[in-house]
Amino acid sequence: MYQHKPYIRYQPGNAALDYIVINWHSKLVHRPEFAWTFCKGMESPAEFLHFFMGQKVLILELDNNHNVEQAIWFEPSMSGAYVGFWSDDHIRGKRRTSLFLRVVTLAFDNVPVLLSTIKDRENVDSFLTMHGKLGFVVMGKIPYVFDGCASWALWMDKERFLKANASRLARLGIVPAWGEEEN
Repeated sequence: MYQHKPYIRYQPGNAALDYIVINWHSKLVHRPEFAWTFCKGMESPAEFLHFFMGQKVLILELDNNHNVEQAIWFEPSMSGAYVGFWSDDHIRGKRRTSLFLRVVTLAFDNVPVLLSTIKDRENVDSFLTMHGKLGFVVMGKIPYVFDGCASWALWMDKERFLKANASRLARLGIVPAWGEEEN
């Protein structure tokens, strides 16, 4: 069975965790995916930290040197939550989706639906396909919503999540606390 890496929940104001998030930001801000994942203005370390305050929940998976390898964040909205996910390039296969599957399973303990957006870009079709395989449904393209650019809106509920990920969850030993009959 796959050995899960531990993950931690970011707590704003915790100096050690603030340092880890700032270090992640300093490595990420110069990479192309920064503009795909985060809004303009977040190039500032202070704004980046501020983004994860309030009701947002940020979960981090670290390597042995305390560098962020994967991150997933949630922001409550109405009865659901917006979700964002980032994974370092060197992570592939089961490891790439393991944190996502573990944390989304826990998120569905608290919310019935997750929402996400994907900024329109050259290779957006591959990202939409990947999200579809995880259970997301594409609602459509919204103009100007992400830094003046179009973005694709997506949603996923527990039923779609389980249907799309049942074999992955079983392979990873992840058992949702909620049942398949629940919506």
